[in-house]
Amino acid sequence: MPADTQSQNKTRSKDQTSASPANGSKRKPVKPPLGDQAALQSFGENVISLILTDSIEANVNLGQAIRNGVTKSIIEERPALIKSMVEGGVLPRSTVEDAKKSQKDTLSPTNSERIVRVLRMRKQASDALGENRADGWMDKPNRNFGGSSAIQMAKTEAGARAVEQFLLQLTHGFNA
Repeated sequence: MPADTQSQNKTRSKDQTSASPANGSKRKPVKPPLGDQAALQSFGENVISLILTDSIEANVNLGQAIRNGVTKSIIEERPALIKSMVEGGVLPRSTVEDAKKSQKDTLSPTNSERIVRVLRMRKQASDALGENRADGWMDKPNRNFGGSSAIQMAKTEAGARAVEQFLLQLTHGFNA
């Protein structure tokens, strides 16, 4: 085994066992499965690029970024989408207001998951319908979703999956 690999393995092993929770439990801390902590922090700031990449590695890192909390800068980067999420009932208005005032740089894992869910749907809508039509389509009531809009469907994972399946059918030319 090359010296660099041996050194990395020792460091990785040491990192995984050195810290223990304050409550005295024996659980090992969660470490990023791919890359180092600094790289993971940059992934938290580049959630959109992880969604666009859509590879196994990107999805693993995206999951870790969600668990750590997506950076709250996403609220300023995507104001129209965040507004749509608030109006659609996916993201509480108080969450957005509190995040803007908070000293904390990240959102909760729950709110991070909600935002990532909608960003994925938005990407898929853009792929299926084109960039110019995607936002309007996501806010418009749709009979395929029982009169709810795609953004309203994103209140639950199951609803978001229904939207994704519809968009996949549309993309591949199935009768939707």
